[in-house]
Amino acid sequence: MNIIRKIKINSLGMYEFNDSEKELVEFIKENMLNLTEVKSNKYTDETFYFKNNKFVFSILKLKNVVYVYINNHLIYEYFADFLELEYEYEIYNLIIDIIEYYYKISIFDITIMYKDDCYIIETTI
Repeated sequence: MNIIRKIKINSLGMYEFNDSEKELVEFIKENMLNLTEVKSNKYTDETFYFKNNKFVFSILKLKNVVYVYINNHLIYEYFADFLELEYEYEIYNLIIDIIEYYYKISIFDITIMYKDDCYIIETTI
């Protein structure tokens, strides 16, 4: 069962997190939720999300394609290390699940590109 499903069931009082799940949920709450949303006059199609003045991710919507830029050091590496996930798609699916659930963005098709210190997940609406 993935962590988003466990969070939903826990919110209904029907599931208790184990210690490692508690740590993961705490990380998600502290680093991926209650973010400051910033829109730029220069980058009108992109919305940036920050936590304590630290870039977490951004969402760029162009026509029928959505790009999600993720802070490699803050988000991707934590999931890779903490969850000991060996395959990129597992990490991307977890990140996509979190963004879809909490930010109500539908993501269907995923293509991975690399740029600087951010991972870019290309998605089709």
